[in-house]
Amino acid sequence: MPFIFGLTVREHMKLLIQRVEILRNDLDSNEEDNYEELVLCIMDHKLILEYCANMRPVISSSLFVQFTAMGFVLACTLINLMFFANFLTALSLTWYMATCVLQSFPICLTCDQIFEDCNKLSLTIFHSNWIGAERRYTSALKHFIHNAQQPIRFMGGGVLPICLATYSQVRSSIFIRLYFLMKLFHFKMVKMAFSLITFVKQMNIFEEIK
Repeated sequence: MPFIFGLTVREHMKLLIQRVEILRNDLDSNEEDNYEELVLCIMDHKLILEYCANMRPVISSSLFVQFTAMGFVLACTLINLMFFANFLTALSLTWYMATCVLQSFPICLTCDQIFEDCNKLSLTIFHSNWIGAERRYTSALKHFIHNAQQPIRFMGGGVLPICLATYSQVRSSIFIRLYFLMKLFHFKMVKMAFSLITFVKQMNIFEEIK
């Protein structure tokens, strides 16, 4: 759903950029028609911002859960891969980790592209045919540029910016931390954990709890 939402926002931004590019280029339109077309573009941009604002809480919570789950799954899978997997299991775990990592890639890429579309929209407004326009047209254009320069960003849980930089950071930090974890505790800690599980199982503690 977040990915489809991102594609929808991008498509609306592209259409808006195309409309801004042809402002005041129609020789059959007078200044009143040009001003009305500019106002319609401003209203459509405001509608896109409202659409993003309404969807932002849903996108924020769902992607925060997705990033957290990705980190937890990668950590557990990597521990299994490093200590307990044979060759065939290692191949399947590697493929599973790749699919988990790629799951969050499309929406992160789309959010970066939306950010670039916002920059492109502000540049397109500035380079449009506004020279020689009447004062109210240029005033509305300045207001349009100011709003377009505020990029559309999404945060995961209000903490993590949803972008490729965060995607790479979350992915790499997991492997780095697990590397130092293995250096610190090594294999004896894992053996100790399994020895404890075996001891608890032999004592029938789980049966007594039930």
